[in-house]
Parts: sequence; C-alpha cells; structure tokens
Amino acid sequence: MKARLDHVGIVVDGIDKWLRTAGTVWRGLLIDKEILTSIYRYFVLQAGPNPAEQLLILHGSMELEKRESWDKRKNTRELMQQVQRKSLADLRHAMKRKH
Repeated sequence: MKARLDHVGIVVDGIDKWLRTAGTVWRGLLIDKEILTSIYRYFVLQAGPNPAEQLLILHGSMELEKRESWDKRKNTRELMQQVQRKSLADLRHAMKRKH
C-alpha cells in the first residue's frame, strides 16, 4: 500500500515537482526530461481516475491501520472512520465547486 500511496502522491503533486525531484535524485544518471515525463505519464495511468480522492482514501486507510495496530478499541476505529468519511465528503464538495 505504501508504494501505491507514493505513486498517487506523485501524480497529485504534479509533473513540475516530479521533474524537479526525479532530476535531483537521478542527476548523476543524466536522464532526459522526455524519459522523466514518460515515467510521470505512466504513473498517471496507474493512478486511475481521481487521484486526489484516492490519496485521501489511502491516507485514511493507513492511519486507520496504524491506529488499529496499537489500539483495538471500537470507539477509536469508529472515530477514524468518521474522520475519513468527512475528509472524503469535503473533497467531493470542493471538487464540485471547481466544476
């Protein structure tokens, strides 16, 4: 799930940040900007529709898994699920306002 979170995060951050980050990390390899752009496009295809919503879901899922690993109380799980539902509702509302 961590790799999926990283890929969707790259797509949500945008191509400009990807080019800066990848260019810095791989600067010794002298990778052409066209190749980095192709890699980014591949990440976009892998991310699928609505990557911002997926990112929120993944963050919520990971947070919920972390909480459940140390706290088995039913109230904690329910609270985290409520927080996740509210975050998704807020994101959907914001996206509707954009369109």
